[in-house]
Amino acid sequence: MKRKRTPAQPNPEPETPDPTPKTVIEVNGDSDSDQGNISRTQNSHRSWVWTHLKQCDGVAICQVVLKNGKICGQKLKRDKSASTKNLHEHLKKIHHLADPKLVKKAGSSHIDMEKWAKNSKFVAKAELNNETLKTALVNLIAKCDLSFSIVEKKSFRDLIRLVNEDAMPLMDNTSQSGVSNHLSRMFMASQENLKLRYLAKQDHLAFTEHAWTAPNYTAYMAVTAHFITESFELVDLTIAIPNVQGKS
Repeated sequence: MKRKRTPAQPNPEPETPDPTPKTVIEVNGDSDSDQGNISRTQNSHRSWVWTHLKQCDGVAICQVVLKNGKICGQKLKRDKSASTKNLHEHLKKIHHLADPKLVKKAGSSHIDMEKWAKNSKFVAKAELNNETLKTALVNLIAKCDLSFSIVEKKSFRDLIRLVNEDAMPLMDNTSQSGVSNHLSRMFMASQENLKLRYLAKQDHLAFTEHAWTAPNYTAYMAVTAHFITESFELVDLTIAIPNVQGKS
């Protein structure tokens, strides 16, 4: 008795890969919310704050050298959770110091955004991630004189959703304090960039100052540096705009 042979099944065709590129968005939590958690850093590496602080009798003593050559010596206590948040705040607000890695990261994202904004027709669009979004928000707040709280307003988030819905997971992790801290790091990175990229390369510099009083009776003084490049172009750079206080 002959057995019927079943017809051979044709080999299935391999699936054609989807040519549509998929956008991968890096979602990071607020970098400053976990900055003060010392227990996490103990597992991997010692927090950067201890390069400027010394532990003694359960408190941290600031070792930053002031302009007069003396050590700060401020005694700082950590809370029961062993968080270093207040240590970060002291170094940032009093001595204008921040995590060097975060400062470098903020500076590089600022440069990327600047290049794309000036040459958007010729340069690939900046990658959408936590750093570039915060950098764009800082530029918007600074140039339009807005409040940091705008990033938490529902109407502003609705606008972001309308423009780019893919950015919403990042906005959910963006807070007023996070943008404020990112601004501080961008400022520190800009200071270093200004010194190394421009001022350190000049043999001759001229400085001018201009003082004025704002409508709220707050006095300011702008300090501007001037120099001439090798191609005989005059460059003006604003160095600082400190708040002037004193008695008349």
